Amino acid sequence: EFVFKDELEFLQKRYDNFHVLATMERAPGTAWMGPAGRITKALIAETVPHIAQCRVHLCGPPAMMEAMRNALSELGVPEEAVKTE
Repeated sequence: EFVFKDELEFLQKRYDNFHVLATMERAPGTAWMGPAGRITKALIAETVPHIAQCRVHLCGPPAMMEAMRNALSELGVPEEAVKTE
């Protein structure tokens, strides 16, 4: 289930500087054709090559957010550019 999918797609169309990267498990019988599995440093680097110049917003379980903070740091994103819920 992709929560707020329609709203996020609308915002991406409306704002040139707003981009969403979603990845999820591909369950049998679903229509999801995007990336599958967990977000990785490699996936971020591939899809957002200029990530070090971006502000990043994270939301999720504490372990996932910590893993993403580490990956973003390794990709050169300054700590102050990472916003969390």
